[in-house]
Amino acid sequence: MLSSLTAPAVRANSAPTLPLAIAAARLRGRPGRPRKASRVTPGVTSPRPAPRERPQVPVPAAPAPSSPSAHLSGGLPPRLLSVKAAAAYLGVSGWMVRRLIEEGALQPVQLLPGARRVLLDVRQLDQLVDACRVPSA
Repeated sequence: MLSSLTAPAVRANSAPTLPLAIAAARLRGRPGRPRKASRVTPGVTSPRPAPRERPQVPVPAAPAPSSPSAHLSGGLPPRLLSVKAAAAYLGVSGWMVRRLIEEGALQPVQLLPGARRVLLDVRQLDQLVDACRVPSA
């Protein structure tokens, strides 16, 4: 009866059984997800082929457009520009164009009711540039 009340015997060479000790032992390894065991067969090359060298082909240079909107096939520049194209046309950032819209210096064009796309008239951009000219001294 006395033997049933005594503590169980502890093995001398056993791994730690405390939950924190097990977690600490696991965290001492390499970080990240464990990799799958690689199957290397002697005499067999890797399944990944060697990278091929691509031949250097000269690319013909495209003619530089005269304006950011000269991408149409007819050569006619479009009348309306996006905020990004208007910014390139004026030589400022897109945020500056949006600020000019908020201040009322530029009025966006809305082709369809409820459309979210902001378009700006090129003629209005030209008028803004003409109005902001500094007279020469």
